[in-house]
Amino acid sequence: MSVFSHALVMMAPGVGFDFTRVEALLDDQHVTVSDRRSLPVPRALQAERTCQVLTLSRVPDPAELRRALDVLAEVLGADLVLQTAAVRQADYRLAVFDMDSTLIQTEVIDELAA
Repeated sequence: MSVFSHALVMMAPGVGFDFTRVEALLDDQHVTVSDRRSLPVPRALQAERTCQVLTLSRVPDPAELRRALDVLAEVLGADLVLQTAAVRQADYRLAVFDMDSTLIQTEVIDELAA
């Protein structure tokens, strides 16, 4: 198992989204990518979203990378989240989700009203 300092979680619209601009940014920032994995997407969103996580073993300037990723995320219409290894490997005890039109295709408040 390789040691890593950060992970970059990427969720984008469309199956097979092209992450080459993200990869170019990582190259420009001299970031070393040690692993890439596709993450499962909820069944209801599989035709609309793609998700990957990159394991980063070298990040020279995390603050600058985070700023650049925020700008690129706006341009691409994607979610790009840089996490430290400590956060990525934390023992989570609570998960909070936005269900309506995110994990399910319906608005619960409308169903309750009906």
